[in-house]
Amino acid sequence: MKIQKPAASSQVAPLPSVSTDQSQVAPKKISDQLVSSNQGAQVSVPQQQNEQGVGRPNGGSHTTPAQHPNLSAEELTAIGKVGSAGLKGRGEIKGSIKLEKGKAFLITANKGSRSEVKFALDLTTKQAKGLAGKEVSVSGMIDKKSPYGGKITGAKVATAIGGETAKIGDHRTVSGSIVNRNIMAIGGEAPPSGSYLVLDKPLKIDGKQVKEVFIRGAEMKEGEKVELYGRLDNQSFGGVETHGGSVVVLSGVSNVGAGEPKFDGKDFISTLGKKLMVLTDPRPSFHDAPAHLFVLDEGHDTAFFGRSGGHIPPTVNPFHGFVGSGKIEEPKDSDKGQVTFDAEGKAFNKAGKELYLVGEEPGGNHPDAMSRRWFLDDDSKTIYRFESGGIAGFNNALFSVIRLGDE
Repeated sequence: MKIQKPAASSQVAPLPSVSTDQSQVAPKKISDQLVSSNQGAQVSVPQQQNEQGVGRPNGGSHTTPAQHPNLSAEELTAIGKVGSAGLKGRGEIKGSIKLEKGKAFLITANKGSRSEVKFALDLTTKQAKGLAGKEVSVSGMIDKKSPYGGKITGAKVATAIGGETAKIGDHRTVSGSIVNRNIMAIGGEAPPSGSYLVLDKPLKIDGKQVKEVFIRGAEMKEGEKVELYGRLDNQSFGGVETHGGSVVVLSGVSNVGAGEPKFDGKDFISTLGKKLMVLTDPRPSFHDAPAHLFVLDEGHDTAFFGRSGGHIPPTVNPFHGFVGSGKIEEPKDSDKGQVTFDAEGKAFNKAGKELYLVGEEPGGNHPDAMSRRWFLDDDSKTIYRFESGGIAGFNNALFSVIRLGDE
């Protein structure tokens, strides 16, 4: 029986892998509006195309996270410093842009030194234009080829938000120029009208850059340069007839540049950093009206007239700002004898009307310490300060007056 040799098997060269998706995603255009990026944020792997660009026969795709995983926050911190050669993966890191011979690099550590860490970016000359020296965040495929750098492919650049970090609820001093606006919208849904402070230095609040704040409860002169203190709040508008939005508000405003004390949420503090005495007006008023306050800055011989409380939601700043001021003066001859006291220490004006006790300070234990009491005469719009005690044995001696005028 003749045995036939088997025919040589034919070999077919494999076809080169071809991606079913030939399109390339262009790097994101840098918006004129600044966008914040958190270091260590992970960048998702595209679902339409894997890292090798190999498509499935049926037009689908698959990912290979084991080959190029998203870098952890710890790895992203390490990759931006000297070391970690060979580390590769997707992520986002921060640094400053440096241009060399038309090519863009991200400097992440030791800028300008021999141990500078930099990554080459696959940006075109047009994309890199205007970025030199700017602090940015760059996301993409990060490949640390040596301890001192590597490259980032598919680089997407976001300029870092400038400004000091703040948060809603902070009490702080801000400065800038006043712009007055009267804004109209359907159904009264416009942003608030009134005075806005265009900030000298922007603030970074909740990942957004804030360049101006609305001044609640105060109308100021157009173009005026001011230094103000208050609480940062958020006020929403619109949402029904018009597109909804919000503005950052400065509430409980003090013009510290003009010498007004600031309210820090608990106490009134002078420009010299001293806690101040506050007199509370007990005069009857509407149940939902703010109360009158008299803040005594005796270091500057000035009393500031303010408003506080009223029928307001608990989230609203209880201090509504100052409406005026008056001098703390030595009494004139005409002031003497205007007030008399009964045996119980109550004060009365010449018409026999009892005065309101608006504040008092005990004398303490020191032998020559004086107790002080302030009384308000509603008829003459005057606050009288009387002192008692001390070595001289004063008894309701008149020491100063504050004339309220039309406060």
